[in-house]
Amino acid sequence: MISKERIYRSLDTPLHIPKISIFSHVFLNKQLGPEHPAFVDVASGRPYSRENVHSLSLQLAWAVQNILHINKDEVVAILSVNSALWAITFLGCIAAGARITTINSAYTPTELQYQLKDCGAYHVFVHPLQFTVLKETFKSMGVSEVEARKRIIIIDPLGTYTGLDGWTRYEDLLDKGRLQREQISNPQLSQDATLLCYSSGTSGLSKGVELFHRNVISVVAMCAFKMDYLTPTATVAAVLPFFDFSSLKVLASGAAPASEGLALAVYNRLTKRGANVSVVQGWGMTETCAPSTSTPLNLWRTKINTSGALMPNMEARIVRDDGTDVPDGEVGEIWVRGPCVMKGYWHNDEATKETMTADSWLKTGDIGTIDGDGFLTVIDRKKELIKYKQETESTVLLVPPAELEGLLLTHPNIADAAVIGIWSEANSSEYPRAYIVPRGGISSLNSDKDKAAFCEEVEAWIRKRVAKHKYLRGGVRLVDSIPKNMSVTQRV
Repeated sequence: MISKERIYRSLDTPLHIPKISIFSHVFLNKQLGPEHPAFVDVASGRPYSRENVHSLSLQLAWAVQNILHINKDEVVAILSVNSALWAITFLGCIAAGARITTINSAYTPTELQYQLKDCGAYHVFVHPLQFTVLKETFKSMGVSEVEARKRIIIIDPLGTYTGLDGWTRYEDLLDKGRLQREQISNPQLSQDATLLCYSSGTSGLSKGVELFHRNVISVVAMCAFKMDYLTPTATVAAVLPFFDFSSLKVLASGAAPASEGLALAVYNRLTKRGANVSVVQGWGMTETCAPSTSTPLNLWRTKINTSGALMPNMEARIVRDDGTDVPDGEVGEIWVRGPCVMKGYWHNDEATKETMTADSWLKTGDIGTIDGDGFLTVIDRKKELIKYKQETESTVLLVPPAELEGLLLTHPNIADAAVIGIWSEANSSEYPRAYIVPRGGISSLNSDKDKAAFCEEVEAWIRKRVAKHKYLRGGVRLVDSIPKNMSVTQRV
């Protein structure tokens, strides 16, 4: 499992990664017939068979080339909430040989403008819910409405949105023609960059992550191998639209490490509501094209405090600031290497050199450790660690905000929490401060005296459970809500 250089390797047998395109890989499974359902669009209730998706994608690919005149490797943007048409648009553009950038549907005009300018996308496929924001963005960029009408294509699954007359709709591009096959289908296509997925920007402005066909196919192969409980008849819900938990079998957590206490609290709450569920954690990032670790269902109870073991074909190191490996079981920065890791950042050689080593290790910026069984525990983001200087010594101790947040969320009277570091000029140190959403809201505390007492009680509660350097010396502040970043790779 581990070499002399302290390179941790997946315990699984390496998988063969086929050298084909994403489009070819999606339709590779011949065991599923053409009428097998691929999607059911939640908004419209319309089912899409595999043949529907294949045919519509190739029709759209023809239009991309012959109506929109999008050239191979030209960047096309998709700005939309989840829908079946999102997937068909994605596959159609890939089949046409275009490069795709996906845009967070919660973005403001300022964020949109930055990504559109950075990636150079001309055409944007947009859902009606994001249409107004996109129009405002184009206006702020100096794009006239005449020009905007050439660049915008509306993705409207229901076909019921009004006020869009004169704008090109997705369905206007169909039934005009159809590619017989995708633009390029030779084995080397897996080496072509096809996706620009923007990172969360935890270190400066968000950056375009260059992902190849091979990156995406690798992750699909890894997930298919590790998540064998996802049978062809299983349904995957990104957001639960119902309140009957009896059918819920697996709850997978990512984005930020969940403490053992929080994971067990979630499990106990779901169990009381009729779920027979396993609560598993995984870890990954945009730069690794999604999960790099996962937790086997048969080990979720014993490894509930970890982020899982390495996926097939993946390697990891735990490294000090000077680039040397830490001893087994000690904490350091997580470095990973494997077929799903990005090539680099779009048009940003400096950031790429800071993040990628010459031998293809990705410096993740996450702090963690690996146990004797090969399971990774992610502690926090390296740049989010609070640096507390002891008042009686010059020693600086690191405080992981995620650890305190996970602990706070097990408090019976806390609904949500976030911890940040605040600077103390008097002691030249950062202090942990907690922002708390009381269960029942701030209004449940009747007076200022009650609020102060609650904050003091939380501080005392924490002091009983952590080392001294992790005390909430920055205090506790009550808030109505904790703002969340919509990206699945960033917690607050």
